[in-house]
Amino acid sequence: MTLARSKPAPLPIVWLVTVALMSGGCGDDDGPSGAPDGAADAAPSCDVAEVRARLVDAAATPGAVVELGACTYEGPLEVPPGVTLRGRGSDQTTLASGADVPAIALLPGAGSSRVESLALRVDGHVGVLAEGEGAVAIRDVRVTVERGIGIAVGGRASLVLEDVELASTTDRAALGDLAPDVARREAPTYGLVVLDVGDVTLTRVSARAFAHGGVVVVRSPLVWTDGGVSDSRGVGIGVWASTARLENVRVEGTVRGRVLSTMAMLAADGAALTTLGCALDANDSIGLLHDASTGVHDSLDVQGSRGPAVWTQRSTSLRVEGSTLRDNRIAGVIAIDSSGVQVVDTAIESTELGVPPGDFGDRAPTGDGVHVIRDDGEALDVVLDRVTLAGNVRVGVMLDAAGGAFGTSSLASVSVDGSGEALGAVAQRIVDLPVGWDDSVERLGVTAANDERFADLLSAVGIVMPPELPAGLEDGMLSTLLGP
Repeated sequence: MTLARSKPAPLPIVWLVTVALMSGGCGDDDGPSGAPDGAADAAPSCDVAEVRARLVDAAATPGAVVELGACTYEGPLEVPPGVTLRGRGSDQTTLASGADVPAIALLPGAGSSRVESLALRVDGHVGVLAEGEGAVAIRDVRVTVERGIGIAVGGRASLVLEDVELASTTDRAALGDLAPDVARREAPTYGLVVLDVGDVTLTRVSARAFAHGGVVVVRSPLVWTDGGVSDSRGVGIGVWASTARLENVRVEGTVRGRVLSTMAMLAADGAALTTLGCALDANDSIGLLHDASTGVHDSLDVQGSRGPAVWTQRSTSLRVEGSTLRDNRIAGVIAIDSSGVQVVDTAIESTELGVPPGDFGDRAPTGDGVHVIRDDGEALDVVLDRVTLAGNVRVGVMLDAAGGAFGTSSLASVSVDGSGEALGAVAQRIVDLPVGWDDSVERLGVTAANDERFADLLSAVGIVMPPELPAGLEDGMLSTLLGP
């Protein structure tokens, strides 16, 4: 299925963050044990001391709602478990906090804590912090980050973000100039960090212009529908050791700057990433990198990357179907030391020359449609079915077994068109290459003649090191990420 896409309107400087917690479904939960929300404050207060006192009192009444007025408050505020903090709207209620404490801390405990209908300003710490027991819901909230992190959630039973927008006050050009290890007290570092949460649902969630990552999810099952990440540096969306399903999610304008490992989307450490109707556009990076992970991508649109559109390495399964990979560099699809690679009903067009990342010394530039290499002694395992390749500068298809076997690989209904010196389909360093391996490849333009006289070896791409987990997350500690 191919989904229609439209370019989103520019996001405002202040962003809306919404998290809605569910109990067993995508709708609102009804508080602990299915009970309705408690009675709200009769009169919203603009006195932050009074609001704090009401929050303390509300701890005795799970389901209680503490109302904020149409005011600007200086935080922090601590929300007890099972209590809702509700503003008058993200255009009327604002809560600001500085470098030492979160604007809102959701205290651990049984029940669902909620934050709704307000704006947050972060200058050095985190907008919403929730770590420990319980569930979290945040809805209709704008988070603007000058320095620090938008939202950080760890160890909770569930998290639902709905209508969430996070943004920094830094533009993409300034992000590119920052040091690779810039700290949260110096710059906006992450939009959303999720660690060891039992169930995560994001709906209409967006993040813009963060120095280390827009959205980072670690060991937390994720379902994300609509939204995306723009103008961030490093990793736009990173998923480690998690199952994740993304639908109609877009990543654009990812900035490389002074960071070597940069990609719009990353799946690593055994992650299983499924996307439907997602788009990666004009990223200064690899489009989508799988490292020791699996992926299924339907109706994926990757255009204008300054690196390969889709890259899988050390992985056991990748399927790209019904997709368009156009105007990228180095390759449309790269598979290194990976099995179960399938590219089906997909167009790969106009791949430009580029120097592959991750190598020391000189490396010949590549510009391939499909680039597959097994350098680990195993047989090739790639299926190309109904694949159209056109205008890829170096070669349409390159298969390299580094002395291994062709294995179970197959090509069916593959067409390759090219001009100049472009090659059509090349199989090299393969033991006992089957006769007729390329019978179903239709070579168009100059590719047939070029292949006939080609007697050299094409250079192959090597493993690229993926970004490491943010400090502390490997050990399950948000406090390390937040720092002193």
